[in-house]
Amino acid sequence: MTLVPVRVGTARWNIPLDPQLRTDPRRKREGTLASYATVLSASEVNSSFYRHHDAATWARWARTTPAHFRFSL
Repeated sequence: MTLVPVRVGTARWNIPLDPQLRTDPRRKREGTLASYATVLSASEVNSSFYRHHDAATWARWARTTPAHFRFSL
């Protein structure tokens, strides 16, 4: 039997998940995605349903999250 990792996330990352994240210094320096990625391992990029994102945007999001983090489009 092969185990498949389960990833948990939401459809957006700009809602604080915990009151402590509101004062997290990384939130001010790196934005809410970096704080979100310390708690959950995935997020749906809901805006990809409505518009195209530049390659630079995808690259910035990838740099902001740990290697194990995944995006769902």
